[in-house]
Amino acid sequence: MSDLPSDINPESLSRLPLVERDELDHDGRRLYDAIADPARPNLAGFRGPAGIGLHSPRLGALMREANSFLRFETGLPGRLRELAILVTAREMDQQFEWTVHEPVARTEGLSPELVDVVKWRRPLTGVPETEAAIIALGREIFRDRRVRSATYALAVRLMGRDGVVNLVNLMGNYASTAVVLTAFDQQLHPGRAPLLPVDGGATAGGAATGGGALAPEAMLRVAIEEARQGLAEGGIPIGAALFHRDGRLLGRGHNRRVQEDDPSVHGETDAFRKAGRQRRYRDTIMVTTLAPCWYCSGLVRQFGIGRVIVGESRTFAGAASWLRSCGVEVVDLDSEECFALLQGFIAAHPDVWNEDIGV
Repeated sequence: MSDLPSDINPESLSRLPLVERDELDHDGRRLYDAIADPARPNLAGFRGPAGIGLHSPRLGALMREANSFLRFETGLPGRLRELAILVTAREMDQQFEWTVHEPVARTEGLSPELVDVVKWRRPLTGVPETEAAIIALGREIFRDRRVRSATYALAVRLMGRDGVVNLVNLMGNYASTAVVLTAFDQQLHPGRAPLLPVDGGATAGGAATGGGALAPEAMLRVAIEEARQGLAEGGIPIGAALFHRDGRLLGRGHNRRVQEDDPSVHGETDAFRKAGRQRRYRDTIMVTTLAPCWYCSGLVRQFGIGRVIVGESRTFAGAASWLRSCGVEVVDLDSEECFALLQGFIAAHPDVWNEDIGV
């Protein structure tokens, strides 16, 4: 275990030491015994959130009771319960939580294809209605920090108001657990391989950042996933992502002008907003499946974004030449996938496309 971070306790595998039973009062010992009870097996034992909770036994007992209710007493089928937990772990990029629960999800009957949809943040095309509603709800809660009316209404139709209340609280419970695991840097147990593609930062379509710069193609993959998500929602398939030059994903988004009835929500502006405030933008990279229009190019110049990676410019050249003339590095990958994706949409919806480009 010599490769552990210097502040990690080798017994607990977190920043907190293991709590011994004789250190606890009566109520604390009851919680300790409950965690150790083989009749109610704990997924991680004492080297996980339950062991961390022993440092505040009263809180730990309350959290354990709430977790037990949300997992086993709400009537949510096991595969859907674990799907909701995986969505939470994915959007929180919580390695420990994901790695513990992915095998449970598979045991409960969640298909490998659905696990991969969540793991790699893939579009929901072809996903069964209820599963898609759960994934969409979780993504909007954690990624967008707001839930669209249509997403909420669908969830209520499929699960009822009480079901949605229980589902959201289940996600909230595991989001809280994710925060605890992250704060105390809980390490995976020996011999347990990490199952979530994340390494100290956000991911690019499943490729770990590893703290180093990503290849342009890896960054474009995130934008393509967003474009496909937009298409699945009935919108224009243009996606974008804002990265730091060290490979960290800051924000991702897609064209929502149709979905939101808002002509200002382009892929680039959506990703830019999702990134939140940044101290400076000179070290950021805007990645987009299509050459940026004048509107989005103005955003690049206004905030001093130093590099733009373009999926393709054959469909629409935008203002890429102007950006180059202003000293912005523009890399055109001429992606056949981006070109085909947009051409298919234009063939089916020429009026929407012409509106988008102002023709």
